[in-house]
Amino acid sequence: MRFADRLFTPRGKRHAGGGLAMMAVRASDGSRRRQSLGAEIAARGSAVGFDPTRDILQKVFAMFDHRKEHRRRAYLGATITFNERSSVVDCLVRNLSEGGARLEMAHPISLPTEFEVTIPRRGEYWRARQAWRDSLALGVTFVPSDSGTDVSIESARRIKQLQSERDALAKRLAEMSEPAI
Repeated sequence: MRFADRLFTPRGKRHAGGGLAMMAVRASDGSRRRQSLGAEIAARGSAVGFDPTRDILQKVFAMFDHRKEHRRRAYLGATITFNERSSVVDCLVRNLSEGGARLEMAHPISLPTEFEVTIPRRGEYWRARQAWRDSLALGVTFVPSDSGTDVSIESARRIKQLQSERDALAKRLAEMSEPAI
């Protein structure tokens, strides 16, 4: 028996070609009704590019998704920084919402409970807290900043560069204003 068959078959009943497996379906008027998987596949089977297992699993998992905000699928390169921005880990943002994200890393790594997530391509930066974790994937919730002093990594680097340029100019100005003896 396939995973999808076990998932949809009512308890104690044998799967009989999709006739017994049921799922909730939302109609165009917004009402919900129960429909057998066989009827769902028959109704949508003529659609071009229809993959019954994938499409039906997406519907079922959406029923169990109790997030406050809708998560949009994404494929964005990001960085996780911690230890006062001295440690950096590359990751992928796989889905994103206003309140959180799902991140995937190439290798399992130990991370602190709170850290910073930056998406350089979009110029976005968040303070994040781990919500759940498995070996390579990580769910985070974005933490509102307590103070208005949070600065993105790019801004911090630029500030540091400008401060060093200012110090170099001040030193040069001091050298120029010294009287020649």
